[in-house]
Amino acid sequence: MDLGISLLGFVVGILVGMTGVGSGSVMTPVLILAGVRPTVAVASDLLYAAITKGVGAIQHLRQGTVNLSVVFYLSLGSVPAGLLGAKLFTDLEQGLGPTLDVWVTRMVAVLLILLSALTLVGLLRPRSDGPRKPPLPRTGSVKLLTVLAGAGVGFLVSITSIGSGSIVAALLLYLYRLPAGQVVGSDIVQAFFLAGAAGLAHAAGGRVDPWLVGNLLLGSIPGVLVGSTLCPRMPQRALRGAVAMAILYAGVRLL
Repeated sequence: MDLGISLLGFVVGILVGMTGVGSGSVMTPVLILAGVRPTVAVASDLLYAAITKGVGAIQHLRQGTVNLSVVFYLSLGSVPAGLLGAKLFTDLEQGLGPTLDVWVTRMVAVLLILLSALTLVGLLRPRSDGPRKPPLPRTGSVKLLTVLAGAGVGFLVSITSIGSGSIVAALLLYLYRLPAGQVVGSDIVQAFFLAGAAGLAHAAGGRVDPWLVGNLLLGSIPGVLVGSTLCPRMPQRALRGAVAMAILYAGVRLL
């Protein structure tokens, strides 16, 4: 057991539990800045996320806060794209060698900056108290858009481990306009399938560090429980804004 890594997992787990921010947006840049090789950080975080999201997925399925139809169409695009991203990782690693770590770091940095900026813009926008808009009819074009969006997210997550929670949640909120509970539940179940498939594919490519994953889990699981307990007592907008600023800073540092 590495106490430092477990403590890192505990702190990140608290942040994730309190704010709902995706673990990849916090864990991956922290691991890279801590000196973990970027390709190993991405691959290990995916497998770590699959295990933690699996626990959450079971709970949401029991609660009935999962829209299985939406999860199916998202996964139809995200899982094959996630496997494709892992395969591309393997091919590029053989061709580029250590140079791939540089490109992965840059992609992670750019994505962190974009997602943190979007989060801050959303927090600064005034709240709407008007009547809730109805969801778009689930026509063939909407389903196709869902599959394509899932594919885009799947590929991004597979090569950076970042983006599942932020992008998919926005899609479910603005396209399907699901209730808040179903947004979280459906996103977690879809992310479990995506992170599990991509994480296992990266593991087959030899990029996952089981020791790192195990030590992170030892800290993050109790951390998520503590953060979830504290969540109702915390000022969410201010806290999410502070986390977004920290993620923005990490993105700039990685560049």
